[in-house]
Amino acid sequence: MFQPGQSGNPNGRPAGSANKITSEVFRVFKERGYRHPAVYCAEVYEDQTQPIERRDQMAAVALPWFPKQKLLLHRFVEQTIQVPDFKTIEEAQDFQKEIASRAAAGELELQTSLDISALVGNWIRSRQVTIELDLKVQAQRSLAPEQLIRIEGGLPRTPRHERNHAAHQWGSWPGWRDP
Repeated sequence: MFQPGQSGNPNGRPAGSANKITSEVFRVFKERGYRHPAVYCAEVYEDQTQPIERRDQMAAVALPWFPKQKLLLHRFVEQTIQVPDFKTIEEAQDFQKEIASRAAAGELELQTSLDISALVGNWIRSRQVTIELDLKVQAQRSLAPEQLIRIEGGLPRTPRHERNHAAHQWGSWPGWRDP
């Protein structure tokens, strides 16, 4: 009988070996003359005569078979979106509202509007951090230019400290000689 946490096959399935279902699927593929789906997808992806949208579809479908590969997927924006040069946070927030309205009306693809809003949001946050830092610097400069920091209190002196303090006075060090 197996104990909790103990495997019935301590060596496990050998690395790289296919499970029964995968083996059966590939056996049927071979019998019928089919190619592996990843091979087909890769062929379409590499075919320069195919539209870029189709090639990107195939790259996305094949990606699970090539987890360590980084395939370039293109983003298409059907219409030009004029992004103003923001001068204030309010202008950027108004633009974000406009993007959201256009997405809601179906004028912009949702993912495109989300991407643009995220970029504008990053600009807004960077501007807010800059303003906050400027306020902190101004507050620091408004303090008196010279500051006196006085530390009082602390632990009381111990009798041992008093003995050691007296032994370290200039004239009482062992071997000390006046010039």
